[in-house]
Amino acid sequence: MNCYKSPLFIINAFAIILTIGCQSGQSTSAAEQTTPETVNASLETSPGQLRHLVLFKFKEDADPADIKKVGEGFAALQEKIPAIQDFEWGLNDSPSGMNKGFTHCYLITFNGKEGLAEYLPHPDHHAFSSSLDGLVVDKLIIDYLVN
Repeated sequence: MNCYKSPLFIINAFAIILTIGCQSGQSTSAAEQTTPETVNASLETSPGQLRHLVLFKFKEDADPADIKKVGEGFAALQEKIPAIQDFEWGLNDSPSGMNKGFTHCYLITFNGKEGLAEYLPHPDHHAFSSSLDGLVVDKLIIDYLVN
């Protein structure tokens, strides 16, 4: 089994991401994060895979049907954006109670930073992101190169 897909790795990665997100206290607009130049400047050159981890906290009164549509819309990006090599998602199932309201985790795999640089400014990604307005109250995004 690939250790990066093991449940223990995902749980530990989730805990680390939440810790980092809670400590940073800084936010940047989506526009500041969506150009190939900013992606390339922020990541090392690597011939390996890059993971784009996205956590969502939905509004407490969000309709479950709308939340389901978000997952379907996210998954549909794999058919629309060739740079996406793999997509998976899941619900928080940690007994630790440390999820800070984040319930849904989405993991996209790219072939290096070039794939992410193609994905972020893609019109279908922007359309999907716009569909989250009024439904998602917080999100946490981490991009990392697979070691």
